[in-house]
Amino acid sequence: MKILNVPVFLGMLASQLDVHRAETASPDGNLHGLISAHEATLGLIHQFDVSVEVVDRVFLGAPPDAPFQQTATWRWSRKDGAERIRNRDFPDESNPGGSSRKKTLFVDMFQDGQIRKVLDGWDPDHPLELSPIQQHGVKAYQQPPIGDLPGNVSDCPLVFLFRTRDITDDGDVGQSVAQLVATGARAEVRRQTGRAEGAGLQCVRVWRSESGGASPPVNYFDVFLDPRAGMMVRRVVNHHEDYEWPGEGIVIWAEWVYEVMSFRDCGEGVFFPTETEWRVYRAGHEGATSVTKFTTNNLVVNRDLPPDALDFRFPAYALVGNPPKDGRRVVSLWGPDNRRIRDLYTGDDILQAERELHPQALESPRVLSNLVIVNLLVIGAAATILLMRAGRRRNIA
Repeated sequence: MKILNVPVFLGMLASQLDVHRAETASPDGNLHGLISAHEATLGLIHQFDVSVEVVDRVFLGAPPDAPFQQTATWRWSRKDGAERIRNRDFPDESNPGGSSRKKTLFVDMFQDGQIRKVLDGWDPDHPLELSPIQQHGVKAYQQPPIGDLPGNVSDCPLVFLFRTRDITDDGDVGQSVAQLVATGARAEVRRQTGRAEGAGLQCVRVWRSESGGASPPVNYFDVFLDPRAGMMVRRVVNHHEDYEWPGEGIVIWAEWVYEVMSFRDCGEGVFFPTETEWRVYRAGHEGATSVTKFTTNNLVVNRDLPPDALDFRFPAYALVGNPPKDGRRVVSLWGPDNRRIRDLYTGDDILQAERELHPQALESPRVLSNLVIVNLLVIGAAATILLMRAGRRRNIA
């Protein structure tokens, strides 16, 4: 696993970059040129459809020969400001030291700049028949496209390094490279980083402004741009010192490394990542403590997308949560033609819809408990209607 603000327009945040350039200790004075070249290449990607397979391996507490485990699949489609991300998280049955999850999780998200639609818990390969009082754990909602994406789909732009991720005590902060440079405490183009960064890469170091007031800052990003791939991001190193590791206290340093292992040359100056790795390193451990690998397939770039790429649909008789209307909580009953049938405000409204559409279901002994659940959905807190799973920190091990 954020519209997903993949920055693709040349000159985005140019004024901020100009201000920042004046403060930059760049050896060759080329910071603005590197960022502009990177943004220009991203701007050549007009539309795409890509599937991603995800495998994980956690090394801490695992046998030395433990294999990588497939943990998720994603599909990301984007065109003309509209995009759709589909995520499937497989059961987590071999998490050493952690709780296991036996159920596959599904999230389908669409947004177009006007509306964001999310369908959570719906298995498209094994669809269940829904009714107003029997939603089978399916959660659906729509809202303006503001705020962060649901956690299970928020990782997609990071996988391709279209955005960077800053691991903080408050969660994950996603930014484009241009935004990262514009908001950091200081940025510079570095010739020497003390890393085996690979021949020919350009390194931009951005010192974080959220370093606890340290002067000079001690936490930074090293962003490596690849001239052979139009200055696309090849690697990002997110370095923290004195990081408070969950469950372990302060570690002297920790690094999250995101690296594109291969690009596909799609022609006309367009490059798209096809293999990516995320690795976690920290003081006191030799080598990476966890590795996640992403492999793309069925990649379509700047060509006609498959008919289903952006064809998002709520299932028939789903209850779709909406923002409050006239101060009242409201859900919409969806029809089999992917259109709203009516708005429902109370449990009585939902029960009446059930009588009209599925009168036989009222004979079920589960009706009362289901009705309590939908009443909570209708009149409960906003977080109930606009339900989204919290973002998970991948590769935190």
